[in-house]
Amino acid sequence: MTTIERRIESLTGLLKDELPEETLLSPQAFESGLGAIADDRPERTVERLATHDIQVKPISDPDGLRLSVHGFTTESDIRRFLSVYRDRN
Repeated sequence: MTTIERRIESLTGLLKDELPEETLLSPQAFESGLGAIADDRPERTVERLATHDIQVKPISDPDGLRLSVHGFTTESDIRRFLSVYRDRN
């Protein structure tokens, strides 16, 4: 369990390092594999990411996305999410 927890912490750390500070809603410090980022059109972003086979959930109050990082998530998965998320065209 410790190995899996460290892996998830590392991957959520990568998200935190790569996203602008004002975008990250949580976690400020590692708690779990759940994370939230601000997004002014979460439903639209969820649909756009889904076309790239990236699954996230919309949240509200504040508007954003919920990401779930698990033990089977790879660094490549995180980097692909970041790439597609940043490409808002």
